[in-house]
Amino acid sequence: MKRSTACLIFFGLSLVTAVFSRQILSCGPIPVIRAYFTRSFWQPLTLTVFDQLRTKKPARIKEPFAGMAVTASAKPLEKARAAYRALSSASEEPQPPGGFDGARNILKAARQSQLSQDERDELDLIEAKLDLREAESLEGDAPLLAAAREKLQAFLEHPHSPAKASEARGWLARVFYLSGDRVSAAKIYLDELDQKESLHTQESLLLSLSILFPHDGSDARLAENLEKFLDTPEHALFAVTLATNPRVDFPGEPAREPITRAVFAALEKRPGLFEKKGASEKLALALMRAAFFSGDMKRVAAFAQRVSRNSKLRQDPEFLWTLGAAAFLDGHYTQARKHFERLSRSRQAGTRYKILALQGLAGACARLGLPAQQLDAALRHLALEDPGEPVGDTRGRVDFLLFEWRYSLDAIHLLDVTLTASDLNSYLQKDFPSKRLRFNYGMPRGGDWIIRHRSGEELVKYALAVRLAREERYDESAAIYEELKANPREQRMTELASLFKAASAEGASFEARFLYASFIASHSTQIFFNDTLWQASQRYAFFPPGCEESLGPAKVTNAFGEEIDCTETAEDLMTKDEQIATMKKERALRDSQEEYWRAAGLFKALAKDGKTREERTRAARKAIWCLDQINQDRFGRSREIASIQKELIGVLRERKSG
Repeated sequence: MKRSTACLIFFGLSLVTAVFSRQILSCGPIPVIRAYFTRSFWQPLTLTVFDQLRTKKPARIKEPFAGMAVTASAKPLEKARAAYRALSSASEEPQPPGGFDGARNILKAARQSQLSQDERDELDLIEAKLDLREAESLEGDAPLLAAAREKLQAFLEHPHSPAKASEARGWLARVFYLSGDRVSAAKIYLDELDQKESLHTQESLLLSLSILFPHDGSDARLAENLEKFLDTPEHALFAVTLATNPRVDFPGEPAREPITRAVFAALEKRPGLFEKKGASEKLALALMRAAFFSGDMKRVAAFAQRVSRNSKLRQDPEFLWTLGAAAFLDGHYTQARKHFERLSRSRQAGTRYKILALQGLAGACARLGLPAQQLDAALRHLALEDPGEPVGDTRGRVDFLLFEWRYSLDAIHLLDVTLTASDLNSYLQKDFPSKRLRFNYGMPRGGDWIIRHRSGEELVKYALAVRLAREERYDESAAIYEELKANPREQRMTELASLFKAASAEGASFEARFLYASFIASHSTQIFFNDTLWQASQRYAFFPPGCEESLGPAKVTNAFGEEIDCTETAEDLMTKDEQIATMKKERALRDSQEEYWRAAGLFKALAKDGKTREERTRAARKAIWCLDQINQDRFGRSREIASIQKELIGVLRERKSG
């Protein structure tokens, strides 16, 4: 079933955590259910290489670039600086006579003065920079760029102060860039990020890299030069991440299969890239992501083996998520469960990763047939607070919908639809952490909403009490409500137990049966409806009414007013049998929780069994009234309701004709 991304307005709250106990205005969270049965859910987080590099931040050296210091001195060195400054930018300083050649003469004269080694280094840099600046003014003059490159490379062959060496590397990278050698320029910037100290800011280095290889590396230049990056793990990591990661500005773009295959083929020839700790293991993780995006789950596991068993990277949230997701999609649900459980309890993992882990854990438990454990994971997920990160965060999902919400209906659906009473009792018999978690939920009261609180254990017991009421086991239901101190419900169940006993006794009178049905009809949403779970959200969690009638291709209208085909589902990992089973369970809940439907059935039976026309008419009128109260858009059964009403109208006409 396709679920629209339309904005929802919630007038009340279902089972939610504290972050949603406050009022939700016009555009509330989008409800999502069974995301783990949607293939797009399992993709890794979108991680740009530039976000990855932001973890590297060399200490900033606060020192002027060569030639840029301004002093009041009349020394030859200051004249050389002034000459360079006048030619290097849109300076208001007068240019030296003779332009660049004149500046070189001033520089030559400065070399004849008494200088410290650091000052001589500065003049060497200025000389190389003059060649570079002149080459730029001549639109990339090749001989001048070659001269600048030779001087800078010669400069770097000898030890210098950290500031001077850092500056020389930066200018050499620019020379390579202007010469068309983007790979060499990128390598210098990448190496500079690994320096302990740098004259360049982190942002300027990242900006330079993004200019060299923009758009996550999707331009052809990276593919053409891929092999040149495979000299060190650090360089390879940059290229692999750029080449294989989907673009964040085009979320629907598929992984670039040809270049991914080229990456794998090239790396197989270079096993030495995986022998260095740290960067080599990060490279392995990047390749795990690349293999995942290409759909090769076995290769994901193979690259994971390149990360040593005692490596800290094995505790990394991205490593655990990617390995678990690959295991799930490859059908290894026990392994997936292990990885997701570790991730859900990881101290390194932020809220987003824990949300993913708990949903993945619920999905693995569903596939393994562990309903109690599935419920525990779903409740733990529901208890997580919204991290408040923006939807456009570059570490967000490629599919933004999977992170725009913080309103999961999984636990709610499990409690009231999917799981059996035996499953719920099994949950209560185990020591799950979610039993002690506290949840908030909204309750309507006098046109307003009040917030109530219950533990996970209490929510499960409440769900059992509601189910007992639906089975007309009112005494048992009342006992649970009494334990939970749900006084209004307890009183209602106690009264219903008495009414039901009288109505179901052998030879029960018309009046006893009528009173029982009337009590149910006058307490809509207060007997069979689970008010701790559902408020203004149930229709968005269910397949549209009508789907369970066809169990095949059928046009129905969903909760957003859109006409859809029941066979079109976003949950592309659910089998047809699983979809049909879910539809049937949802239909059964719609019937069992609707007090008006239950009362209408009781009154219909009385309209048939009444001994007098007056009794039959009285019951028929009440049954018709109950059917009129049902919201058929949400409930369905329109044809059946119309047929029953027609039959009841026949009872009323019988009176008139008599």
